[in-house]
Amino acid sequence: MAPKARNNICNQREKISLQQTMSSHVPIVIDPEAPRGLEQLANAVFLQTTDVPEGVRSLLPSETLPISTLLKTNIPDRLSTTSIIQPVHLCASPLDPHWTIDELFKTSLPPRTWLYALEENLSTMWASGVRSIKPPSPPSPNLRFPLWVMNFWNVVVEVAEQRDQWRAAEDWLSRRVQDSEIHKVRSLLGKIPWGLRLWSLVGHDKETRVGYLARLLSNDWLGERHINAISSYLNTRAQRESGSRPTSLVVDVDFPTYLSNHSRATTESIRAHEGLRMYADRISDHKYSRLFIPVHVGGNHWIVFSVDFVKQTFEYGEFT
Repeated sequence: MAPKARNNICNQREKISLQQTMSSHVPIVIDPEAPRGLEQLANAVFLQTTDVPEGVRSLLPSETLPISTLLKTNIPDRLSTTSIIQPVHLCASPLDPHWTIDELFKTSLPPRTWLYALEENLSTMWASGVRSIKPPSPPSPNLRFPLWVMNFWNVVVEVAEQRDQWRAAEDWLSRRVQDSEIHKVRSLLGKIPWGLRLWSLVGHDKETRVGYLARLLSNDWLGERHINAISSYLNTRAQRESGSRPTSLVVDVDFPTYLSNHSRATTESIRAHEGLRMYADRISDHKYSRLFIPVHVGGNHWIVFSVDFVKQTFEYGEFT
């Protein structure tokens, strides 16, 4: 037999074996010291098994939809905290999936902690023969979803959290502002995509969804992420108003921790600490004349310190 013909037969056998592996209930035994090629094949099969089909993914709300549309979107609700939730290992089944699209979108979403446990154990369960996942609080005893339901639930939980945050924010505003102002807010919600990323309201150059702003419209206590967002906004505003070289810098909430942990810092220890070195270089390069430092004290109170490098003074103030 010619080498080319032999290779074609081998490729056909591998393809048939791969198809049988994906549809069979027989557990897949993976040798811990198997050849690299077999390990890559197993990983490829697992990734294909857990990939959400495009037909299902297309039914989820696009990130380009405005917030006002997201508020009206019909997606599964999250499980109540009082619901009886079965542990992950009791929701794994060796049987083929048994489900419909309607059941998928009507089944309540598991909590994130449950999804974390599923994500951590799914590859091991799949290798031992698990072929479907039952909801942790099943509406039907025979309901079994494909393994890709893990990734589907992770996406929908994020969408549901964004929707719930904006619903709470809109409700909070409607009870505190005049009708004309709430009309302006709703007009904005009809123009801003719910999946929009903000780059100027975060620290360390990480992105944040616009939904983060919804969390500021509440009576919740100010937390570190809120203060960091405000600090980033003030720095961006200062740069816009004073050109490319603002004279003041508002640090994020990590800076006071760096200082308190290095109260007797030397030049060498500052250079050795990544956070302190970053701020030292930034202050030196931009020649800031003033530094504002938000500090959380007493577990429930924020104050701000000010360092004036020109006058060589140190002040602090409280919010009232």
